[in-house]
Amino acid sequence: MIRRLLLTANEALATYSHLDARIALISATIVALAVYLSNFNVLISIFAVFISLIACKSPQKILKGLTASIPFILFFSISSYLLSGDLTYVTKTTFGVIALISVGVGILYGTPPEEVVNALVFFKVPYRYAFLIALAFRMFQIYIVDLIHVVEALKMSGEKGLSYYKKLMKTFASIAVLRSLAISEALYSKGFGLENVKSYSRKISKSDVVLLILSSFLLILAIIE
Repeated sequence: MIRRLLLTANEALATYSHLDARIALISATIVALAVYLSNFNVLISIFAVFISLIACKSPQKILKGLTASIPFILFFSISSYLLSGDLTYVTKTTFGVIALISVGVGILYGTPPEEVVNALVFFKVPYRYAFLIALAFRMFQIYIVDLIHVVEALKMSGEKGLSYYKKLMKTFASIAVLRSLAISEALYSKGFGLENVKSYSRKISKSDVVLLILSSFLLILAIIE
């Protein structure tokens, strides 16, 4: 089951869309802000999912992202109910989390990391920090692939029960540390920190404008709601 969820997550994050990175960052921020300002209103959250579907033009991508997030969504819902005891509150926040995951998968993770760097620099974010943010996007997907490989290796070893999960976490932690060291050495050897970014020359398309209009409308709706 873990392997299936990881494969689903990797498929959801592996495909990129046509979105302009600048519009993707602005729209994702606006939609997330709208969900928060509406106090996790269910209709606003549903509209946010709808906007994400329009942005990525792939219901399968959103569905795969939500499917891979089922354990987290269930954990969040159960813990919220145990802490609050209010079913209405749990329903609202759960829909809010689903909306935010949809925005992340459909809008943010539909943008190539190199374009994210250029977009952040366009918004006057220092290149060093812009690169680190984009690297975090890339590394999340890489770590998912690493975890898939670890799960497949342990499956062949015949490990089961608590011993399986202990070895899974220990092996994955070791791989993550080694990969982090390799990345830091690569960045050092290439002189990380030197500003070497292309000027943003991509033109905004009609779909980008539609996404920005819908996101702005959702924010206005959340404010006056």
